[in-house]
Amino acid sequence: MQNKYFHLVLVFISLVFMMLGCASNRVSEAGKQSDKHFNGLINKYKTDPQSVSYQTLWSAYLKSSQPEQTVLKHDTYLALLAKIKSKQLSCSDVDWEAIVGLNYWSIKPHLSAVECYKQLDDQAKVDFHEGFVGFILQGVFASGYGEHYYDAYEAASWGDVQDILELAGFKYIDTYLDLRGANQGVYYVVVAEDVETGVQRLFYFDNIEFINRVMGNSGRINSAENSLGFTVATSLANSVGHAAIALGDILAAGEEYEAASDWYLKTSLRDSPIAYMRLARLCLKNRLPNYTEEACLEFVTKAAELEYFEAYVLLSGLYSEGIWVEKDPQLSHDFLQIAFNKFGKGQSLADLADFYIEEVFGENRFKTAKKYYKRAVKEGYVSSSYVRLLSYQNARKNIKEEEYYALLKKLADQGNALAQFKYAASFLGKLKSSKDPEVKIRAKKYMQLSADQLLPQALYAMGVMHEYGLGVDADKSVAVDYWFAAGNRWHAAAQYEVASYLRDKGGLKNEKKAFDWMYSAAREGDDDAYVTLGYFYEHGTGTDQDLDKAYQYYMKAAAKDNAYGLYNVGYFLRYGKGVLIDLKQALEYFLKAEAKGSRGAPYQIALMYESGIGVEKSITQAKKWYQKAADKGHSASKLRLKNW
Repeated sequence: MQNKYFHLVLVFISLVFMMLGCASNRVSEAGKQSDKHFNGLINKYKTDPQSVSYQTLWSAYLKSSQPEQTVLKHDTYLALLAKIKSKQLSCSDVDWEAIVGLNYWSIKPHLSAVECYKQLDDQAKVDFHEGFVGFILQGVFASGYGEHYYDAYEAASWGDVQDILELAGFKYIDTYLDLRGANQGVYYVVVAEDVETGVQRLFYFDNIEFINRVMGNSGRINSAENSLGFTVATSLANSVGHAAIALGDILAAGEEYEAASDWYLKTSLRDSPIAYMRLARLCLKNRLPNYTEEACLEFVTKAAELEYFEAYVLLSGLYSEGIWVEKDPQLSHDFLQIAFNKFGKGQSLADLADFYIEEVFGENRFKTAKKYYKRAVKEGYVSSSYVRLLSYQNARKNIKEEEYYALLKKLADQGNALAQFKYAASFLGKLKSSKDPEVKIRAKKYMQLSADQLLPQALYAMGVMHEYGLGVDADKSVAVDYWFAAGNRWHAAAQYEVASYLRDKGGLKNEKKAFDWMYSAAREGDDDAYVTLGYFYEHGTGTDQDLDKAYQYYMKAAAKDNAYGLYNVGYFLRYGKGVLIDLKQALEYFLKAEAKGSRGAPYQIALMYESGIGVEKSITQAKKWYQKAADKGHSASKLRLKNW
């Protein structure tokens, strides 16, 4: 089934290239220009494998033409393989170096080459291709931790992921797409089971660069009209299960529950336990009123029949709470025990706690959730959901502050990245005023530990610390590196900083990149990004000038009470910049902007009163507003009052 999905994905990619037309040809030419470099690195690797790093070769591969028209290359390989199996061709008839060379990152052709070279008794080539497969596997598993979207393993196609996990000794249970960053980031998540132990785990794979490269997008961060996740989900939902689940997730997030359930149901019929569980969750949240309790329970039992660990956890909770079934403590215990065997005791307990915290068993079940989280901690597993629950309770004063920070440190010392970040953040505000050396030590130590685990918030914070020299040496270049790392993991504030840095560097190329990064941050709802993107459209920075779009983004910022957004909307309405002049509304926006701290807004109000535009002329009022602007440091207002 996965091979079928892989082929459908490749067909989709080829169709995208056809739709791109001339643009895709330009991408192809750019890729071909990089082929010489990539092939040179391959030859260098053949001569001395230690002389070329995985990351160097992987980056060169992505820039080459190899990812393009992948379906044709894959089909060429499959056709040759079929002829060998049917004995129309022998191993000696095939130029395996040419076949492998079509797509060097595809594992199966290397393995087929190994089998043929064994038959031909060419041990040198056997060793090389086995070594290169090992090189790929080692490189992929060294590229992250694979436990979350932000530390996902970086890989090429979804088919490659299947090959990688099979070689690592895992079998597929199910897959889904985890969409992040306003659906800009597409992460391929595999629930896989160790064939020897029977223990399941989730593997996160990052295919974003590969997919964007194949689709002709400008890079990982780009300003395509439709997000990558939306494009993939809508294009492949009818044929690929994990894309259908992603589309269902998008619809459910938009509260289109019936439409979401239709996609989950279609996917569940392909024996997808994750789709069944998505339906069960909607049932528990009362989003599917047309389904009976018996039907909802069947979703969970079918997921359990497909041996998905989370289904056993949910069944344990259902029998414990008597939801859809009679209460049965023994059955609840038995199902949880199965989950322990499938997923580990600590993680299963935390997973059960998550169901309570999500209120799928009813409202205000924090105490029960906390009980299971504590049990999970005793088993050596710290859930980030537990850290968030503690932070929530601390914010509501439901837990003593001393107890909260003691718990936070304990969880941080057990290695949880979110706990490390929150514990470090508690010291940041004290860095400038405190003379206690322990404040600096702990802020730096725990923030670095969290950043080393690639938590986006920590990466961003490390950037801020290095920009201002908070507990570390001030170094803007180091700060930017951290912001790039966080921004690539869809941290909006970090993307804003990267965009600002690129804009300040100047040049058309950097301005275009700055626009892409700012567009990404704006998609995630960052109000400062709305303002700056409005500025980019207003002045044609990194994009074509478009006053209508500029006004739209200023309006989005104004809707979030951003002072700059409010001011700019007022300015556009006052002077008819891309919109009709509306003096009454302009004054209202200037007043709101002034209340939010804008320096320019009281100056504009003063001008209106001095000239009697939109208001009754009043020198007294004009002086009053000039003074307000001057008090905020507005130089033109100071000069106006001085020369009055």
